[in-house]
Amino acid sequence: MVRIVLLAVLTLVTTGLYLNSFPGSFHYDDYPLLLENPLITGEAFPLSTFWSHYWGRPLTLATFRIEYSLFGSDPFFFHLANYLLHLCVVVLLFFVVRRYIGGDGLAFSTALIFAVHPVQSQAVNYVWSRSVLLMAVFVLLTLLVWRRFPLLGLIIAQLAIWSRAEGVVLGLLLILLMPRWWKWVSVLIGANLAILAGALWRDSGAGVGWNHSDPVSYWLASPAVRKVLRSAAEVIFMAPTLHLQAKNVKHVVGYELCFTFHAARPVHYHTWPKLRPTQPGQDGQRSPHRRAQPGPSHTNPRNGPV
Repeated sequence: MVRIVLLAVLTLVTTGLYLNSFPGSFHYDDYPLLLENPLITGEAFPLSTFWSHYWGRPLTLATFRIEYSLFGSDPFFFHLANYLLHLCVVVLLFFVVRRYIGGDGLAFSTALIFAVHPVQSQAVNYVWSRSVLLMAVFVLLTLLVWRRFPLLGLIIAQLAIWSRAEGVVLGLLLILLMPRWWKWVSVLIGANLAILAGALWRDSGAGVGWNHSDPVSYWLASPAVRKVLRSAAEVIFMAPTLHLQAKNVKHVVGYELCFTFHAARPVHYHTWPKLRPTQPGQDGQRSPHRRAQPGPSHTNPRNGPV
């Protein structure tokens, strides 16, 4: 009952906050990339788009195509869809935090901050930014099902990548959560990166992308590339410290979510809670990276001793 009340409060707060977005209209890239895009307003949406237009976020384009065929160019329905996706992200974030960290109070406060944070307003009010919302929905769904249904998780992860190419960073987190699935995740991410590189090579104009006189500098100067590289480097750097143990999954998930949604800067690694030493009888020795903590140890019924 308490959980239902908390979810109802999140729904009411999110709805009240974004009610004023519905009278909004299209603006900026909504015109050239959405209303003037033949893939959305034309007669057909070829399935080849899903492997030939990675730069255009094919699943996001498909949602725009469906909406345009049903409601035309009425901006109300496009804003409504963005609001509903944002609400889904808020609710899913509540359950992800509750599963990996625990506690309805912490899950509620995290989801509430995410729902009202001003940085989210662009993704909700700017129709073309739907790719961020759609990717977030599938990323969180993947985290919810990954440890029990990994095959289903891989399918949902592919939907996240089709929503926005930056979703490939999710592969690093999936490997950290379940290292034995690293081969399957590597195949998924490698195939997507190869198709993305091919699409960029084929569709880049003169002086753009691979056709630039200095392509390495061009791509390193791209904000999206810098975000992906930074996120990947930070996760890889933290892996030895976290030991990839189930009891530390909550730190990995929390850290990666900060990068995935860019809602807030993550705290620096040395400010995280110190990890407790390994309890006797688990692996027979204490990790050199861990420091002893005074006081009695506690047991988390889901993840074991902490």
